[in-house]
Amino acid sequence: MGRSTVPTRDDDERDLEFLDLAAELGPTKAAKRMGWGRGAGIGFRSRVLAAAEAIPCKFRRKCNQDGGMPAGWWR
Repeated sequence: MGRSTVPTRDDDERDLEFLDLAAELGPTKAAKRMGWGRGAGIGFRSRVLAAAEAIPCKFRRKCNQDGGMPAGWWR
């Protein structure tokens, strides 16, 4: 039996932490800080950004749209 493809809370927290660091430091430095390779960090960030562009935002209020949450909101 293979690994489950359902992300865990730990996976989500790790990914959000990386994205927060990447926004501040850039994907290469964030990947290094997280113990990832340079390519893994750049690739992960690219996949997340591409997926985010493919999903239209349905929120009408500006405060609920992208960038409306404070940094580190998931902690």
